[in-house]
Amino acid sequence: MAVSVDFSIAKHLRVELKELQRNLNLTTLYVTHNFSEAKELADRIAVITQGQLRQVGKSEEIFMNPDKKIQHFIPAPNLLKCDDVKMLNTGIIQVRCKDMELVVPTEKREVNKIAILPKDITMSLLMPPGPKVNRFLGEVFNIKEEGPFAQCEVKIKGNVLRVEVPKDYIKRERFVPKQKVWIKINMKKIQVI
Repeated sequence: MAVSVDFSIAKHLRVELKELQRNLNLTTLYVTHNFSEAKELADRIAVITQGQLRQVGKSEEIFMNPDKKIQHFIPAPNLLKCDDVKMLNTGIIQVRCKDMELVVPTEKREVNKIAILPKDITMSLLMPPGPKVNRFLGEVFNIKEEGPFAQCEVKIKGNVLRVEVPKDYIKRERFVPKQKVWIKINMKKIQVI
C-alpha cells in the first residue's frame, strides 16, 4: 500500500528526523528516490543505479558535477544568482535574480544561488491559471530537439532559462524562436545552493 504525505507535513518530518539524528549523534542510512529529500537530510549522498554505487559526495558536488553514469537523472540545472533575499514567512523567502522575483521554500536566511531543473518549468502560450507566484512572460530564444524532448531556452527578465518539454508539445503548440511564452516554475522544486 502506497502512502502519500502532504508537502508541509513531509517537510516537518524531515526537519524532525534531522534534529533527532543530531541530538542522538546517529549515523543514519536514508533511502529515497527524491534528490531534494536526500539533499535536505544528508551530509553525504551515495547514488546507486542498477545495483551499482556510482557516486558518493556532498549533495552540492553531486548536483553540480554529476558523474557521467548518473547525469541522465541529475540533469544540469538552471543556476540563478540571487541579488536580494526577503523573508516572507516561516520557511518562505522571496529572491531577486536580476529582475526576476521568485518565491522559494527554505529555512535559510542567506541565499546566494538557486537551481531549477529544466523539467520543473512549464511553458505555455497562455498565462497559467492560479496565483501569479513564479509565473513569468518570456521570449523563446532557441529550441533544440533531443530524443523525445525539446530543450527550449527562454529569456526572462535578464535571465535565460532552459525548459524541457515533450517534442510533440512543441509541434502541437507551434513554439518558435522570438515567440512570447508564459513559464511557470514549480516552487517546491527550486533548490537553494
